[in-house]
Amino acid sequence: MDQVVLENKNSVQIREDHKYGCHYTAINTLCCCGDKLIVAPAIYNQAHIKSDPVMVCSDFVVRAYCFSELIIGKQKENN
Repeated sequence: MDQVVLENKNSVQIREDHKYGCHYTAINTLCCCGDKLIVAPAIYNQAHIKSDPVMVCSDFVVRAYCFSELIIGKQKENN
């Protein structure tokens, strides 16, 4: 059974078998601070799109990224 829920052009994946609490996480990528990136709850960001969800840092939701722009490894600091 395929566990991949979503994959972007840079091979970053959201998988059924990788969750942080009840939130899906992006695998093979991290926030610029080194923490996990989770799919933002829709209430946090109204721009949430199923094919390109907003990903937020698991460290108090301080930083946000578009899933389609994530790269493998640590993300660059966004200003």
